[in-house]
Amino acid sequence: MDTNPFEAVSLRLAAPDDLASIAALESLASDTPWSMAALAEELRRDSAINAVAVDGQGVVRAFVFSAAASDELSIHYVVTHPDFRRRGIASMLIRAIVDIAVKSGARSIFLEVRSKNRAARALYAACGFFEQSVRKKYYADDNDDAIVMTLRARG
Repeated sequence: MDTNPFEAVSLRLAAPDDLASIAALESLASDTPWSMAALAEELRRDSAINAVAVDGQGVVRAFVFSAAASDELSIHYVVTHPDFRRRGIASMLIRAIVDIAVKSGARSIFLEVRSKNRAARALYAACGFFEQSVRKKYYADDNDDAIVMTLRARG
């Protein structure tokens, strides 16, 4: 794909109409993509705070799924198109949903990440998350550990 490295993206809350674009991006970016039904459920969830990054043509290039409960935000999934990685898009999305959650009363934000996914762990650390605990052999497909990372909200 020929992309302009300086192409601007804009952020907005995800909408049900984004499902097909999110599913296409998910199947491109992941070895174990979520099903269309699982993605649709995330978009419909009442507690959801989901956001997308779209390019100048309105094409979804990244998304984040999260859910708020009480004073917590759980980040479920962050995906960026391979050609748009390492441009700060994922960190912009994470910071945007954290800001929304904090304004809605969230005091802590957490997520789980594969221990082998060093790039994601570095991204989350750069966004202010710290490694809180380990869930041994959490992922059934390869028995990888899950690292639970937490961010204490300021607000």
